[in-house]
Amino acid sequence: MFFAYLKADFIKARGLKICLAHLLIPVLAAIVFLLYYSVAPGNIYSKADAYFQMLGTAMPFLIGLFCGIISEQELMAGSFQNMLSVPVRAVPFYSKLFMLLLLGAPAVLLASVLFGAGYLYVEENYIVDFRLYFIAAFVIAGSSIFLYILHLFLAMRFNKGVTTGLGIAESLLAAIMLTGLGDGIWMYIPAAWAAKFVTRVLPKPAVYGTMAVDYNQELYTAIITCIIITGAGAVAFGIWAWKWDGTKSSE
Repeated sequence: MFFAYLKADFIKARGLKICLAHLLIPVLAAIVFLLYYSVAPGNIYSKADAYFQMLGTAMPFLIGLFCGIISEQELMAGSFQNMLSVPVRAVPFYSKLFMLLLLGAPAVLLASVLFGAGYLYVEENYIVDFRLYFIAAFVIAGSSIFLYILHLFLAMRFNKGVTTGLGIAESLLAAIMLTGLGDGIWMYIPAAWAAKFVTRVLPKPAVYGTMAVDYNQELYTAIITCIIITGAGAVAFGIWAWKWDGTKSSE
């Protein structure tokens, strides 16, 4: 039943051009930054680091936007009755979530690898270990799972405006957390995880050909917090989906 719903969700997503957006946005992001870096001065690693921080910062807004679009489609198609009338009610909800994850993770990987390949050409050197780009994609996608859960819940329970507006606020918050204001607290702010993890986990020594990570207590705390909150969120999402009757506060 799950895979049947997943297949149906992908078919319905075609009409929303979401798949196309997950292809075009990474390509455009990589091209824009590569064009800028081709003329901008700066340290080789710091440029790559800034690009990944941008990806992490943009994730909350994009997740909020796409979750809102997916939810609005079901609302317009019959106020979620197609999802609420099945025997195992949580299945179509998890199917939506899994579809978004299957679209988001490859999109992040594409944005990372395209940038990495182009960066080798732009900078005309191989100082930055290419494994960095795959690790960056994994870190950003993995640390964003909870945001998908949260925004899909908000989009279905409330409306597209709520999740999109929150996504904008979260992206701004993530940017603030990259400054000194985020020291000591970013570990407990899900919106900041992608941008901060990609900076902490991908070490500056990678520029010199190593992949040693500078682990510290903040990073350990952030990893544990991310795992616990993401797991709890996934369970809570299923429980809510099982009990939800489709009533929207906007009605």
